[in-house]
Amino acid sequence: MVRGDRTRSPERKRRRSRSKERTKRRRSKSRDRRSRSRDRRSRSKDKRSRSRDRRSRSKEKRSRSREKRARSTERDRKERERRSYSRERDRRRGESKEKRISGKSRRRDKSRSRSPRDSKTKNDDNSDLPFDPTNLDKEEEQKKLELEMQKRRERIERWRAERKRKSKKL
Repeated sequence: MVRGDRTRSPERKRRRSRSKERTKRRRSKSRDRRSRSRDRRSRSKDKRSRSRDRRSRSKEKRSRSREKRARSTERDRKERERRSYSRERDRRRGESKEKRISGKSRRRDKSRSRSPRDSKTKNDDNSDLPFDPTNLDKEEEQKKLELEMQKRRERIERWRAERKRKSKKL
């Protein structure tokens, strides 16, 4: 394995640069003590400024991540507000919780798959197209699936209600 500058960590680079400074210091023995102390002071100031730069860079990174977080939290907040608004609207209408739950699931299913109503409107739009028997089969299949899903939902609701009753008795 070849040790190049690329593999050297930032800490090792720093150590190496300091060692160079030490060798330079050894060479300049002719200087008097005052100049040496002045040199030390300036060097320590450099170190401080370097660390300040590092701190400011990390602060910039932190602020960027904060901005991203703020954007995402803002998006989440808007979404929550929209949900809570629809909940309040449902409450004002006086719907029970179960009705709301079943309504939500129905809405979700409609968005996923075409309802028979949608297919009728599409047929009206495409009345000039030739008749396709496979399309009719698909619609029939879709209706069957939707009926099955509805039955399943009702079964689940009954089971949940039953479970609630049992837990209240115990």
